[in-house]
Amino acid sequence: MITSRIFDTITVEEYLEAEQDAEVRHEYVYGEIYVVAGASVHHNLVTGNVFFVLRNASERSECRVYASDMKVRVDEEVFYYPDVLVSCQDITDEYYENKPCVIVEVISKSTVRKDTQEKRLAYAGIDSVQLYLLVDSRKRWVKSYRRIGNKWEERLHSENDAIDIPCVDARLTLEDIYKKTNLT
Repeated sequence: MITSRIFDTITVEEYLEAEQDAEVRHEYVYGEIYVVAGASVHHNLVTGNVFFVLRNASERSECRVYASDMKVRVDEEVFYYPDVLVSCQDITDEYYENKPCVIVEVISKSTVRKDTQEKRLAYAGIDSVQLYLLVDSRKRWVKSYRRIGNKWEERLHSENDAIDIPCVDARLTLEDIYKKTNLT
């Protein structure tokens, strides 16, 4: 997914109002708007695979699972569209979640810096986030950041790992994530 800046600064209220009827998605970072462009076949397959497993697991919980079109409010002036999002809190707004439990970003060449640095640090600042999962759309590569107390455990996952997903009590394998792709 490619993002590019399109406007000068606007207020949060202007952003939220405009986004309700927008034909394309935009992320909002401290007054600046960034278009969220389309994604590759592999990006969509991987996102769908992760969503499928987590959505099925969510049937046993009160949690909701979203794919791509639900915003996360990181703080008062930052909104992102994660690729997959799990939230177990009561709904407080119709257009965004502000207390996610699990966030998954599917990275590509154009988003790797933003997803591994900017968004990782931003999501770590959300108290409710227990797991941030980075999944590559170009090769079989998955890294997790799991909150353990006040610290984050970083782990690069191998082919044989089963990744425990909190909140929905799911397990993801690389086989699940990369099903129907030809990625190695």
